[in-house]
Amino acid sequence: MLQAVCDHISSSLYPYFWKYRHWWSKGWPESYLSKESLDQPHRQLLCDELEKFQPFDSVLEYGCGPGANLLCFTKRFPNAKFYGVDISRDALELGRKILWPYRNVTLFCAGAQFPSFDTMVTDALCIYKKDIHLFFKFVKHYMTKGYIGCEWHSDCEQSFMAGRHWVHNFKKLLPGCEVTKFKWDVPDEGWDTYGHIIRWEK
Repeated sequence: MLQAVCDHISSSLYPYFWKYRHWWSKGWPESYLSKESLDQPHRQLLCDELEKFQPFDSVLEYGCGPGANLLCFTKRFPNAKFYGVDISRDALELGRKILWPYRNVTLFCAGAQFPSFDTMVTDALCIYKKDIHLFFKFVKHYMTKGYIGCEWHSDCEQSFMAGRHWVHNFKKLLPGCEVTKFKWDVPDEGWDTYGHIIRWEK
């Protein structure tokens, strides 16, 4: 009972953690755009999976931060349109400064209205969400081609917490999806155990 209450509180507070993180963690958006961050191999894995959806016109990254993945995407697919949504206005402000030369990238704050897109991407978003069934109902309804995620997966009966993050069974959430384990160069608090690339075609 106590664990369930703690899990609920943790999941409820995470949006505020990201929205106001700049108050106590100065420079965190900049760290996501560092060379070390941009060179993380999972970003190219996301690009490789995205390439399997070609031809596509539009891609939405939900939880884009300052746009590290979007920067990689637009360089790889210069003819597509990319959109990013995030809860942190501070991160979005930096992203707009960095991405302004790329006219095919648009960033906006969570809560804005937007139309359907070909594909949605998430990168370490679902690890902060306990209840994500409604989120994937949204994905199934509004994405015309499918979904790609870099998330924590396990063939579990129900979602569970590993450390501070949630592990989900994406095979149940998105029946028919491809789930591919990947290896981080340096073990990273659970990514080396649960980190997967998920690709689901509608």
